[in-house]
Amino acid sequence: MNVHHFVADKLSEVVLMKHKRQLMMVRVLAVCGVTFLSAFAVYSFYRQAIVLGVILSAYSIAGIISTRLVHLGRPSGIHGLTFIVYSLCVYLVFTGGYQGTGSIWAYPLSAIGIFINPFSRGVAFSIVNLITLSVLLGTEFTQYDYSAALSFRLILTLMALSVMCHIVVYFQSKMDDYILKMDEEGIQELAYMDSLTMLANRASFLSVLSHVAIGKEPKRRAIIYCDLDNFKAVNDRYGHDMGDIVLSEFALRLKQLIQQELGERVQKYDVARLGGDEFAVFVRDVKDGDEVLNIGKQVIALFEQQQIESLNEIDVEVNVSVGIAFESTAEGLRESLKTADKAMYQAKKAGQGKLSVIEEK
Repeated sequence: MNVHHFVADKLSEVVLMKHKRQLMMVRVLAVCGVTFLSAFAVYSFYRQAIVLGVILSAYSIAGIISTRLVHLGRPSGIHGLTFIVYSLCVYLVFTGGYQGTGSIWAYPLSAIGIFINPFSRGVAFSIVNLITLSVLLGTEFTQYDYSAALSFRLILTLMALSVMCHIVVYFQSKMDDYILKMDEEGIQELAYMDSLTMLANRASFLSVLSHVAIGKEPKRRAIIYCDLDNFKAVNDRYGHDMGDIVLSEFALRLKQLIQQELGERVQKYDVARLGGDEFAVFVRDVKDGDEVLNIGKQVIALFEQQQIESLNEIDVEVNVSVGIAFESTAEGLRESLKTADKAMYQAKKAGQGKLSVIEEK
C-alpha cells in the first residue's frame, strides 16, 4: 500500500472541499438575491416606480448571468456579483431605498461582498465602497435626507462590520495557506514516518520494497532485520518512557551507522522501525556480501561496546539479534523481508547478540 502522500492529500482535500462549499454558498446567495431583486422589480412596476423597476430588473439579469458564470467556475462571475453587491449598496444608500430602508441593506450587502472575495481583493473593494459612501454622505450628495448623526453612525458601523468580516476571512485564508504549505513542505511524512524514531514506518518500508526501481541489470540486494533482546524488561522495570528513550537512541545510532557505511546508496526510507523493538534496513546495492555482514556486526557492537548511552542508566542487559537475507533476483523483496525475519529468529535462538544469514536462491 502506497501511503506516502495520504495525510497531505487528505488535508488538501479538506481545503478544496471548503472552497467548493464556499462557492456553493455564493451560488445559493446569488440565487436568493436574484429572486429577491426580481420580486422587488415586479413590486416596483406594480407601484408605478418605473425607474426603480428597470434598475432592479437590470440587476436581476446581471445577477443571473453572474450566477451562471460562477456555476461554470469563471472568475468573472465573482467579479460580476461583487460589482452588483457594492453598486446596489451605493444605490440604496444614495436613494434611501423604499421608505428610507436602503441604509439597512448596506450591512448584509457589504458583508457578502467581503466573504465572496479573497482577503486582499475583499479589503480593496471594501475600502472603495466605504470611501464612496463616506463621500456621498459627507457631501450630502444623496436623494434621501440623512441627518449628520445618522450618516456618521452608518459609516462607523459599516467600518466596524467590515473589520470583523475581514478578520474572519484573514484567519480562514491563513489556515488554508498553512495547510497547503505544509503539504508542499512535506507534512506527508506524518503518514510514512514513525513518530517516535523518525525512521520509515512499516507501511512505507513495505511500499519501498514493492516499488523499488529495477535497473537494466538486476542488483544484488539485502535486508538486515534487527530485534532487541530483553527489551521487554526495560518497559516492565523502568516504564515505557524509558523504553522509548532506548528505542529512539538505537534508531539514531542505527541510521548514523547505515549512512556512514553505505553513503549515497542509502535512501530516506531504507531504514525503518517495523514496530515495537523491530527494525529493518534495505541495502539496495550490495557490492560485497562481507560489507553487509560487517554492518550487522557493527549493529551488535552498538550494545556490546555500550554505545547506547541510555542503557548505562539502567540495570537491564539489552542486546540485538540480527538476521540478514540476501536476494539475487529482480523480484521477491517482500519475501526477502520474511526470510530476514526467519534469520533473526535463528540468531535469537542461538543466544543474545548473535547474527544469522540466509541467502535466497
